[in-house]
Amino acid sequence: VRIGAVVTLRLLRSDELQRFLLDEDEYIVAEAARAINDDLSVESLLPQLGEILKQKGITREVIVRRAINANLRVGSPAALQTVLDFIGEARRDKEMRVEGLRTVSTWIKPSVVDRVDGRYRGVIERDPKPVRALAGPALSRFLQDKQVEIRMESLKAIAKLEIEDVVGSVVSAMQSDPSDVVRAEALRTLASLDREAAAASVKEVLSGGSPAVKMAALELIGKIEIDPELVKPELNAILIQGTSEEKQSAIGALGRLEQGIVDEQIVLLLDQLIAGQIEGSLQLDLLEVAASSTNTGIKQKIEEFRSLHAAKGVIADYLECLEGGDPRKGQNVLVRNSAAQCLKCHAIRGYGGVAGPPLDGIGGRLDRAFILESLVDPSAHLAAGYGVVTVILNDDKVISGILESEDARGLIIKDSSGESVEVQFSEIKERINAASSMPPMGPILSKREIRDLIAFLTTIKPAEVNEGEGAL
Repeated sequence: VRIGAVVTLRLLRSDELQRFLLDEDEYIVAEAARAINDDLSVESLLPQLGEILKQKGITREVIVRRAINANLRVGSPAALQTVLDFIGEARRDKEMRVEGLRTVSTWIKPSVVDRVDGRYRGVIERDPKPVRALAGPALSRFLQDKQVEIRMESLKAIAKLEIEDVVGSVVSAMQSDPSDVVRAEALRTLASLDREAAAASVKEVLSGGSPAVKMAALELIGKIEIDPELVKPELNAILIQGTSEEKQSAIGALGRLEQGIVDEQIVLLLDQLIAGQIEGSLQLDLLEVAASSTNTGIKQKIEEFRSLHAAKGVIADYLECLEGGDPRKGQNVLVRNSAAQCLKCHAIRGYGGVAGPPLDGIGGRLDRAFILESLVDPSAHLAAGYGVVTVILNDDKVISGILESEDARGLIIKDSSGESVEVQFSEIKERINAASSMPPMGPILSKREIRDLIAFLTTIKPAEVNEGEGAL
């Protein structure tokens, strides 16, 4: 009966919904929260919905998330304080505390769409001064929280709200937080609040910081004002003894510095590349930085490198994509890239199309070079069961059909009658592979995307086939 009443009152957008926010059954409270916050809403009851955050017995996410959002929509100092008090209660659900922090970070200018149901709510802009004054001390306290995620999100909120009064707390977090990732985020936050202080910290971090903090410092070079001569020695040291990821970032940092200052270093690196002394994971990063230069000598070095590999055909322009990619980004390219649409034709773990060969176990069957060629020149090789081939035999007989299999001795072709014909290579005078229906990925994906995709595909080993439910 009560749930029927809530549904009816929701249709009427009635203030009588308020009494159901106090119901002893959280299922009823949840439906009332939906009725007040979602769709057209009952805006007059948003303050009462927001007050639910003060009830420690309410734990269901569907209610808490809407209560946080209701406070954001109300937007008053009291509503902000309610959310900050909720975040400060360590016993509350961590994910909802994180949601609270993310909500606070948008308080000055919330999204035009509702954080819960995505409905358009219009443009809202609030006076930043009282928001910063109220949120600053609380966010500073949250930097001492036991949960890493709370400290991380607090820093992000400080940066987004541009709360300069808590720079001291941010510096302390950067210097002494036990988590590397928090210290790295603190450096990024410091750069958004006090670039001079951040610049002073970058050199120190590069010479002795942890890997995560060092990576954050490398990201800032060229983005904040910093004397290139101060960081060049540290960059050179990283290029000699850093991890592959650090070296990639160091090369990227060189590219963001003033060209005349780093040209000599880039030429030296290109000479090492031409001599085969640069590890594969750095080649794309170096060539991208070099390509952005207007220096004639650097451009000549690029042409010299390309000429060394010109005989390799189409893949010559993509050899720098073989190593150094990020498998996680590569998985995203495979699953979500709307231009490539990989899964429209290929399947992995049972998910995807059937027009092309499945990708299960590809990392154990094919090496990186073969995968690269398959991406940028898909007609170079035919996958058994998916390509059409025509062979002209020594006696001028022509056999055409689907390539069923191929080994060192010859081919098996299924002709138009459905018969499988075995042909030895010694019998073939000429072979013609029909063009693959797969478009070359070179014009569709960036070189970084190709590099990441190769990195992901090489991780798909045969042992992984049919594991789990197939979710990517």
